[in-house]
Amino acid sequence: MILFYVIAGVGLDEVGAQFYRLANERNRLLEGIERMNEARSADADSARERIAALQEKLEFVGGPGSAVHPLVGTQAVPQAGARVFLDPVTGRAILFAYDLPVLSVDQLYELWAIGPAGPRPAGVFRPDDSGRGRLEIEDPDLLRNVQVLAVTVEPAPGTERPTGEIILSSGRS
Repeated sequence: MILFYVIAGVGLDEVGAQFYRLANERNRLLEGIERMNEARSADADSARERIAALQEKLEFVGGPGSAVHPLVGTQAVPQAGARVFLDPVTGRAILFAYDLPVLSVDQLYELWAIGPAGPRPAGVFRPDDSGRGRLEIEDPDLLRNVQVLAVTVEPAPGTERPTGEIILSSGRS
């Protein structure tokens, strides 16, 4: 009978140790699941913020008061083009350019607002590997009294006066 209790005791000890290992594994897995849920929640929050920003831009670009100003490629880059979407109420604008050549790291594209007082720098951008570029203009005064919009290639980080050839233009400059 003593042997039975000894065997049973050893068995219970092993069952207890196995139970302890399983409980620890369970807790470790639950902590991992909790971390994954927290990461998913953060990803979902980030995605919601990006969607809201895109919806705002889409409403801005496609809004009833939005004006579109096309820019066409000059002889230097005839296949390139751009569109500037302007909200006349707020003065905000977004330029979307396409088919632009990729530039060296020491160059970038600069948008110019050309009016009666001459050209004013409106911002700089660098296209991606597919030749697409984007520039957001938040300053409502930059595009007031503009007769022509133009894009030139300039040395980084940009210039106060155009030094490069006009490669995109909304009209005669």
